[in-house]
Amino acid sequence: MQLSELLQSVQRWFQDLPRTLRGLPTLAYFIGIPVPIFLVTVAVTLATSGGDNNSPELAVNPPTATLSIENIDVAPTASPTPAPAATSTPEPAVEAPPNREDCDAIQGTDYQSPEEREWYLANCLGGQVANSNTGAGTPPNNGTTGGGGGYASGVEYAIGARLVIPAAGIDATVTGMDVGANGAMPDPVGYFNAVLYNFPFQAGLGGSNKVLAGHVDCGRCYNGGSGTAVFWSVRDLPVGATAQFYNPDGTVQNFVVINSYSVSGNTDFSSIVASGAADMTIITCTGTFAGGHYDNRHVVAFQLTG
Repeated sequence: MQLSELLQSVQRWFQDLPRTLRGLPTLAYFIGIPVPIFLVTVAVTLATSGGDNNSPELAVNPPTATLSIENIDVAPTASPTPAPAATSTPEPAVEAPPNREDCDAIQGTDYQSPEEREWYLANCLGGQVANSNTGAGTPPNNGTTGGGGGYASGVEYAIGARLVIPAAGIDATVTGMDVGANGAMPDPVGYFNAVLYNFPFQAGLGGSNKVLAGHVDCGRCYNGGSGTAVFWSVRDLPVGATAQFYNPDGTVQNFVVINSYSVSGNTDFSSIVASGAADMTIITCTGTFAGGHYDNRHVVAFQLTG
């Protein structure tokens, strides 16, 4: 029965109640009146309690249901699947070229490593000059022994000296090199050592002025790669910077920078390297690099302090 029908029945009952009660004793009033009120209350309660078959049903997941997101089980009891370990293909190691232990193979070429340079200086020079034509060794005439002949321009030979310039980070072996009769100072062969020039055919040059040269950088000096060379930093030396020259006899000479300047590569260096022009002179490259050469030279002059 619908609520509206029930209410209409109760209303009709109340309308007929006076006629019904006329012939009843007074006690029936107290019994008859609460009954319809009770029936109305029950009817209203049943109508609003959802007991009707037309009320919607709420879907409730059972307590054991699991939650899934894109088919990935995330229930409390689910075991996570470990991610596959990342694999990478190692890059092939670049092997440095082996040091050549062959004096003829190294002579006149770029050192492939500092170790190769050290091996060459220790095993291929030995205080002698290798003749550029025959390869035969002859005693060097470095201007101090008084020996005759044996000059080989452009060939480095060991003299047992060392140059240290703290402000430029230099601690380098010093080798000897003779300047030929044409007066051209050959380029140093090594990139990590300084060269002390000997002028056997030019009177008045060198002498009391230690003239040294060295490369500023190199294209294939670090296992075939480029890098800085022995005199890279001398161009930045300020006036007053100190240097130490360790002679073959074990004595040490101390120097201080008195001048630093650049000149053209075509400059006549006679006055710069002349005996007495300075107590020690360092020459290296600077300027613009083109055609395998720098166009200018940088000169640092030193004075002996003790």
